[in-house]
Amino acid sequence: MKHFNYHQSTQILFGKGRIEELGEISKKYGSKVLLVTTPAHIPALEQQYARVKKILETAGLEVAHYDGVISNPTIETITAGAEMAKSFGANVIVGLGGGSSMDSAKAISVEATHEGTSWDYLFYKSPQPDPKKLLPVIAVSTTSGTGSQVTQVAVITNSQVRDKSALYNNILYPQVCIVDPELMVSVPQFVTATTGFDVLCHSFESTINPGTGAYVDLLAWEAISIVVEYLPQVLADLSDIEAREKMAWADTLAGLCIANAGVTLPHGMGMAIGGMYPKVAHGEALAIVYPAFAAFTWESAIPQFSKLARILNPGLKTLSDTEAASQSPAEITKFLQAIHLNKSLSEVGMPEDEILQLATHCMVLPDYKGNPRVATENEMIELVKSCF
Repeated sequence: MKHFNYHQSTQILFGKGRIEELGEISKKYGSKVLLVTTPAHIPALEQQYARVKKILETAGLEVAHYDGVISNPTIETITAGAEMAKSFGANVIVGLGGGSSMDSAKAISVEATHEGTSWDYLFYKSPQPDPKKLLPVIAVSTTSGTGSQVTQVAVITNSQVRDKSALYNNILYPQVCIVDPELMVSVPQFVTATTGFDVLCHSFESTINPGTGAYVDLLAWEAISIVVEYLPQVLADLSDIEAREKMAWADTLAGLCIANAGVTLPHGMGMAIGGMYPKVAHGEALAIVYPAFAAFTWESAIPQFSKLARILNPGLKTLSDTEAASQSPAEITKFLQAIHLNKSLSEVGMPEDEILQLATHCMVLPDYKGNPRVATENEMIELVKSCF
């Protein structure tokens, strides 16, 4: 067996009804809570936020609510949240929602306790934030997709330069996360599909990343199998709490995987797409690039791509590994069609004359370098063209 490392410092509270424990958990970190969410643009969210505030206030905590989180959070939205945290004197931050809310909570913790903005503390910059200054973060996930509740990553966007990047540091792991499937029943169809596909991507890319190991492999293939079986079930019945619970578990497994192994080419491309076209959801961007990524990569990772293809289509078990792996692009496309995410860049509004610019952005983050086959500049241009 190859050497591997595995690290996880977040306490995970998993199961239906665990949200009721949020007040008592938060009290361990102070008396003033900054609740970080998106705006309550639908009644279900308004009810959810009211319920969580009541849980916190019943525990004797003061609550300030920052509801300025947007999809693909920006420097500006993080700054607004950090200003509220400072003026309120928050002791602890609760990020309630999908990846955007949980990532925002982590980034707000950094900016509220350090000079400058969150963008000054991206993973490749110096200095990195001081762990002794950070406000503790409790992550409460309401989608099954990003895994942010168990990762050391906070993704943010610089709108001025159309760049999407990340803070990445082990001190950014939330102190506690609550994964309560009951909070996920109100998630609409499109968000359920895009976040659910993100789970598969996190898991699979972890198996082909150089940082993978026996522990990650174990978690990743379990998560992939769950997604293939249960994501279509959830999409057929959004109120299916048992299927929601399975997807929540797969998301948690996948988050543990990327925290310890990492992602590859599709995520570098997906981040670039989100940075240039913020209205494209992260999982949607991944769906756009995945068939092209598989076609480009499968020959360089035949064991993994053959295993993925056979999970997607058990009928391929009689084929050789090479034959099964060669079918992976087609099987991924079929799965995307089944969950209504088989799209192209042109369909989400990308102008054709920005292909070269997007290809350049796809090579800014180092994710593509962890791919079993590393794309050259010309190959990246061809990949983007094939996704267009």
